[in-house]
Amino acid sequence: MIETEPTYTYPHPVGYGIYCKKQTGKLTREHILAFGFGGNLVLPRSSCQECAEITRKIEKTVLRDMFGGYRMRTGMPTRHPNQVPNAITVPAISANGETEHIEVSSRKHHGIMVFPLYPYPGILLGNKENADYKMGAHIIIPDCTDLIKFIAQHSGKHVHVGYADGEVFARVLANTAHAGTFAEIGQHPELIFLLTKIILGKSRDTNYLVGCLLEDIPEPDPDLPHRITLNTVIASDRAFLCADIRLFSYLPTPIYRIVVAERITNKISVIQ
Repeated sequence: MIETEPTYTYPHPVGYGIYCKKQTGKLTREHILAFGFGGNLVLPRSSCQECAEITRKIEKTVLRDMFGGYRMRTGMPTRHPNQVPNAITVPAISANGETEHIEVSSRKHHGIMVFPLYPYPGILLGNKENADYKMGAHIIIPDCTDLIKFIAQHSGKHVHVGYADGEVFARVLANTAHAGTFAEIGQHPELIFLLTKIILGKSRDTNYLVGCLLEDIPEPDPDLPHRITLNTVIASDRAFLCADIRLFSYLPTPIYRIVVAERITNKISVIQ
């Protein structure tokens, strides 16, 4: 499954909330990948207002706080183009401990992106608690020249240049994986979906179902903005449907593995 141009709307509306299963009230459409990342696969009538507000908030944190500088630097899409600021405020701490805020042109922002790195999903290791969970970070600097200039201009100050909210980012990945699977397969009777509590903030065990592939960062793919693939993984004699997600594939970004559902049998040919 690859994000395509132009916007593609799946032809069959779900007709109930894919997170809460509610069938009453107004149902909104759901972007498989956030619109602010250039996501243009749309699943119609698939989220209730309450769940839509929850997913909107976690997307906002990722789009604005984690990747806002890069998105504005590169002119990525936004629902409110008239509200895009000309400058971004960056906090800095001087040598005497005083905090100040530095304004940086949105198009000259260093655009650093910090991608959280997680261990392999605990459920695939047979480790319910995943007690050894430690989050790392993969940092991408789009333009070292702008960053060097920025640091030189503010020498002697501790300047905040990157931010990562590992839990919220994991929930957004889970949201993308869950919605994408529903769009491709629907509520298949042979699948037990696993991610809804994490997406809605009712469980903090994100490291149990959301992780990274334990391999080197793959080479960039200049032809793909983002990639989402579905595959079956066998672990401890159990079959799981997983979504592998790579954001900004044209950069050296990590691949995340999200465990979407457990398969009751191995007879779902559509997802082989």
